[in-house]
Formats: sequence, structure tokens, C-alpha cells
Amino acid sequence: MEAERLIAEIASADHGKLAPAMLLQDLQGWDSVKMVRLVISLEEAVQRELTEDELESLSTVGDVARLLKKS
Repeated sequence: MEAERLIAEIASADHGKLAPAMLLQDLQGWDSVKMVRLVISLEEAVQRELTEDELESLSTVGDVARLLKKS
């Protein structure tokens, strides 16, 4: 799954406007509930529970993309 598309679905944003360096917290309307939805979606995509280090590293769109690529 493409990181930009996943984040856009959760944040109700245009995935074409999401850049790797964008902070998730800077997305309009981003909050803790959306972060939880992202984590659940990521865990489903990689078919495992994310580690604490992986969770702490998720701050940008690029971080999400890297996590999806390495899994």
C-alpha cells in the first residue's frame, strides 16, 4: 500500500499534495485518533504489531513510506 494514499484516506487529504518531509501533525485535522487509525492500518499492511521504536519513528509521510517498504 502506498503511504501517501493511506495517509490521505485517514486524513481526508489529497494524496498528490503529500510530500515525504511533511509532518503528520501538520496535516489539517490530524489528531491522536487519526494516528491510532494509521497505526492499525500499518499493522494490517505489514501483518504484525509494530515495535515501540517503529511507532516512535512515525512523524513524517516519508517515515510511513519507509516502514511500508521495509516490511
